[in-house]
Formats: sequence, C-alpha cells, structure tokens
Amino acid sequence: MANTNTANANTLTEGQFLIAGDNGLKQALKKLLNYTNGTNGEVNAHFESIWKVQNTGNVGTVTVAWPKGVKNMYLVQSSDATIDATDSFTPMTTEVTVNGVVYNTANVTLADGQYFTFAGYAYAPGGVFSAAWYRADAVSNLFSDAGTTVATDNATVQQWNEFNNKPFSLLQATAAYRPKFSNVTTLANFNPTIIYDGTQKWLQYAPADAQGYIIDRSKGALFSAGNTTSAASSLFGFGVAGSGNAMDDPGLYSFTGNKFLFYPVIGEYDPQSTYTINGSYIGGGTWENGTGTGGNNAVNITLNGFHQTYNTNISNVNTTATRNAMMVGKADAGAQLVGQQNEMIIFADKLTDEEVNKVESYLAIKYGQTLSKEQNRNYLSSMGTVVWDGSASSYYNNILGIARDNTSALHQKQSQSINDGQKLIIGAGSSLANTNIDNANSLVEGQFLITGDNGLKQILNTPLVYTSGANGETNHRFEAIWKVQNTNNVGTVTVAWPKGVKNLYLVQSSNPVFDATSTFTPMTAETTVNGVVYNTTNVTLANGQYFTFAGYLYAPGGVAGSDFWIRSDDAGDIATAWKDNSINANDIPAVGTWTLSSADKDHNFHPYTTGYSASKLFYNNASMLNPTNGELPNVSHSIFSAVRPITLGTGRITGIDDDATYAAEPAASIANGKPRHYEYYNTITSTDFSSNFNIGESNVFSTIADNSVANGGTSTFSGGEKKVRTEWFL
Repeated sequence: MANTNTANANTLTEGQFLIAGDNGLKQALKKLLNYTNGTNGEVNAHFESIWKVQNTGNVGTVTVAWPKGVKNMYLVQSSDATIDATDSFTPMTTEVTVNGVVYNTANVTLADGQYFTFAGYAYAPGGVFSAAWYRADAVSNLFSDAGTTVATDNATVQQWNEFNNKPFSLLQATAAYRPKFSNVTTLANFNPTIIYDGTQKWLQYAPADAQGYIIDRSKGALFSAGNTTSAASSLFGFGVAGSGNAMDDPGLYSFTGNKFLFYPVIGEYDPQSTYTINGSYIGGGTWENGTGTGGNNAVNITLNGFHQTYNTNISNVNTTATRNAMMVGKADAGAQLVGQQNEMIIFADKLTDEEVNKVESYLAIKYGQTLSKEQNRNYLSSMGTVVWDGSASSYYNNILGIARDNTSALHQKQSQSINDGQKLIIGAGSSLANTNIDNANSLVEGQFLITGDNGLKQILNTPLVYTSGANGETNHRFEAIWKVQNTNNVGTVTVAWPKGVKNLYLVQSSNPVFDATSTFTPMTAETTVNGVVYNTTNVTLANGQYFTFAGYLYAPGGVAGSDFWIRSDDAGDIATAWKDNSINANDIPAVGTWTLSSADKDHNFHPYTTGYSASKLFYNNASMLNPTNGELPNVSHSIFSAVRPITLGTGRITGIDDDATYAAEPAASIANGKPRHYEYYNTITSTDFSSNFNIGESNVFSTIADNSVANGGTSTFSGGEKKVRTEWFL
C-alpha cells in the first residue's frame, strides 16, 4: 500500500475488478466466536459487519487493511455468510502506515462470491460488547494524577481510563472534587471500589466533537454496580459538562425513598423501580427512542435482577449534542453520591432481556450479589450457559460464587455473599487472601462454582450426632444447607467459616438429608482474612452436591439456638469483653474497668459481676443481634436472666436499641423492684410482673414476646424466683 493511488507500484490487468460491499451492520467486534488455533492468539468475537465479494477477471493477491487497535486480529473468509471456527482465519500481524494511520494488514485472495469479516479478542461484560466500561478492579486504569501515577489505597482519583482502552477517560481537574480509590480499607467482595462521600465528588468525560461521543443516546443501556443507602444519590449519566450537569439524558439515580430511578430526560421521574436500593446494588436501564407505545420511549430497568418494562408516557432521551458529557457521582447542586461505585458500563444498543441477564449475572458473581428470587433469574456465563439455575428456588438465598470467564475479564477467585450477616467464604485452590487480586490461585476458562442456601439459620440448632471424626464429636449441624452448581469441574476449593464453632466440620451429602453417614471433613486449619480468623478446609464440591457445617453446641437446658449467652463462670477476659458462649461467639465489649468478683455462697459458689453504672457496663453498637444498631420492636424474642438485686431500684438488665442510654427495644429491666419486660420503649410498650424481685437473693427472670405487642402481637411471661448461678442469655 502507499499514501496515494499513483504511488502504489502494484498493478491489475485489463478487465479485472474486485468489488465488496457489507451488510450494513456495525464494523466492530459484536458477535461471539470462539477460535483458538491461530498464530495471532485466540479470538472471542467477530465484526457484526460481513462483506461479500465479486471478483471479475480473477484478481489474485490483494492487501486487506484495518486500522491497528483490534487485539489478536484476523481476516476471516467463508463460502457463506455464516461465520464460525471452521472458516479460514488469516493473522493480520503486518503493519503499514498510510497517511499517518497505522494499519494491520494481510495478503490474501478473495474469491468471487466469497464472504469475509474481521475477528479478534475484546472483553465484553457478560459477553455483551460495550461502548464504554469502567472498572474499579482495573487498578492500572486508575490514576491519582493526569495518567501517570497509578492510584493506591485511599488516594484520590484524577483520571479513570476506559477498560478496553477507548479514548473516554473520566477526569477531575479540581483536587477537592476527586473521589477516593480503595483496594484495602473498603472492598466489594474482595474487589476494589471508588468512594464518594456526598461532598461534591465527581468525575466526567466531556467530548469535544461527534467523533468523541460514547453513544448517540437515541438508544443504549447504562449499568452501575455499587453501594449506597442514601435516599437521593446520583450514580451516573449524561448531560451538560461541568459542575452544573443535571445528568438526566439519560441517568441512573437512587431517588426519594431510595427508589432506583432511570431518568430518560431531565424533569421526568420515571421509570422507577418498585424496589429500593439499600446498600449494595446492581442496577441498569436500557432504552430506545420512539419504539414504545405511540412513539414513546421503550425502557426496561433492572435492580438486582428484577426486570420491569415501561413503554408508555416515557419521554424520548434528549439527544442534543451539548448533553453528551458523561458524569459520575453528582447532579447539579444536589443528589451527591454517598457510597461506592464498583463498576459502570455503557452500551450503544437497547439490550434484550437475555443480554441484561448476562450483564447482571457477570456483576452478581463478581460482587457477591443475589439476583431476584422473585423472577427466578438464572446466572449466565458470557456464552449464555446457565451456571446457576434460578429454578432451584429453595436454595436461592445468599448466592456467592467463584468463576473464570475470559470474555468478561472475570476471574473471581474467592467470594462471600454481600448480604447482611453472611460469613461463608469459598475460594479457588487451597488458600485465601485479603483481596481477590492477591489470591494466587486460579481457575481455568469456563469454570464456575456457585452456591446458595435454603435461607434458614446459619447456626448449630439441628441435632446431628457424629463421633468418628478427628476433630471431636458433634451434636448439632447448621439449619442452613447450601446447594452447589459446579460448571466445568472446578476442583479443590477452600471453604472458610469464622473461628468459634467448637469441633467444626464441613459436612457434604448427595442430597439435603444429613446424618452420620455423610462426609465429615474437619475444619482445623486457620487463616486470617481482613483481620478475621477463619477455620478452613480444602475439598471438592461436586455439581449438585449439598453441604452444611456441624460442631459441638453447649445449650442452656439443652435448648439450642441461643443468639447470645454470657456466663460469669465462663466469662473470658472480662476486662476487655464478656465472652459470648452462643454459636455467634459475639463477645460484648467492656465499658469501664472490670474484674470478676470472687465466687461465694450468696452466688451459689460462682463468680459474678457487680458495680454497674452509666460509665461501667457492657455494650456493643454493632452486635450480631443488631448489626445495624437499630430498634427491633417487631422481633419475637425470649430473654432469660439470673440476677441478684440488692435494692428495690430501677435499672436495665439487658436490652437492644439504637440508643446505648436506654437499650430497651426490646429489654429486660428492674423497675421499682419489679421485673419489667420492655418491647418498645418509645411507645411505653412494657409489662411489669406483679411481684418484686427477691432482694439480696439470686432470681431467675424470663420474658418471652411472640411477634411483639408493638407489632400487634401478644406477649407471655414465665419464670419464678430461686437461687441460681449468676448468668443470662438471649
């Protein structure tokens, strides 16, 4: 080739013509195609555009050129318009510069009636090719300056590059407006994230001309994966460049009441999800102007896998050229993002329902998210393979998984459900790390191991006697049971549970019935992940297998399932915290200076605690019983306490609340010498016993609330007074 036709030294003969035309579709990698036998590396896609050739007079060798930039590029020739791995793949490795543009080239013969296209390798979330893609885990794309210094933990982000190296970098020139990067202190299922604190933190891409527009916005899709509990937060969207960007053409928001909102155009507050964002989320909206009822916009939105359609009375997206800037984290003077952005994806076309499902499946696996059980969402690979069967609804809870899907650039090597209270970790190979990036183990392409549980309690409360194991005997197993879907033979994995369960075993079964003939694997090894000590074991979890955990449970009176149980005769280091003997092992921290008083006959020869005051007590503002530090007025509960009051006074024995001063929603108390049960302090929903505590003697006090009076239910009370050892449990 040459810069001009005249300068090209090659020739044709009289009567030779070679003409080609295409099918009018996109000249970009859009169609999945698996090819691994070429010398220029593997292929995962080909151009949507296909050319047909008419060769007159037997034109021989020609040079075919395409601008450099397609990874692992091949020219693909076929005798028909169906492109597959059996066609002819010619590597395009040679480079030539024509008028300042570098091209990849190949020398071939294009026969009369032949078809051709181009193939290469492109990363595509869920196998759906994107217009732009921003990932917090692509650490080399995040900079604390103008594209030179890679951001480190807690550094502010000035530049965030597009994942597939497209020229759509997000920028923030003003230091005070930059969000922070974290790959240590704040993680999303062991992956990095970008943190916005609600105080004018934002990034934007502001194109100068049409060549730089990400999409034309007449159709497309936006996806966001992150975390927010704010009632009004800007996630990301398009609008006018600058700090006054309204980000509504279109945009994604958490709106009034934490509703997930897709803005099609400024001022229109639909479509809006019937579900709320409250913490970690995966949300998206896809649209096409003019294809809804009566020429309206046709929009589909999804929040955590729940898909909804809106196609009436929805305005078409404003495609004015001045509103082509893309902004993250801020909309005009309000609705600043409070939370994290883990990932953002933009598509140039309206996605089908299956394509939406594939994109959110990729995000859900990566970030430990459970998709919509209500709609029985399958989890799909980039090739459309069902890697978690949504019809298994009995086990569609707290889903987590490890996976390798090269098309999605997904290699999730360890995982934990992000749902509240979830502790189980599963990792590839025989070890875990603090982050997914630091995990040195690997899966092979196409391997997925996904598991979900039956939604029951993850504590020892179901009898299971096993006496033959090397880690000691068991008497109970977890009520929770997990089911496994193993795609492409994932081998050894590490299963981890926080240390604290006595004689812990992983128990595997081919069905959800567990007995002494099931497979018991001792969990004696220990590892620390992000400051938490776990017991671990290395096993293979077969496809269709079930598993749970078993151990030895001490239970007051043989009644399993206590959530909190402290005993003065087994108090641990009470100067720091009072040991919790329940399965949760959630020790309650000491406030003030504490030592156990020595055992004596007045306390039936057991040690005891005394001297409580406003500055001397035991308090945990993020307990397993109340992880959100809130009020629990509608929770059924049973509280047992053994106390020895010495005056007919008033004071709290134990309680749960968002207020350490009162701790009475619910609570057990002494009130003017009488036992009192608080169900809800703010509405004075309480009940006093008719008789006083026995002063100077040990008393048993038990209060039981069934569905709580504060929630329209009833309460019953039982218990007597007798000399007992000093302890209580909940």
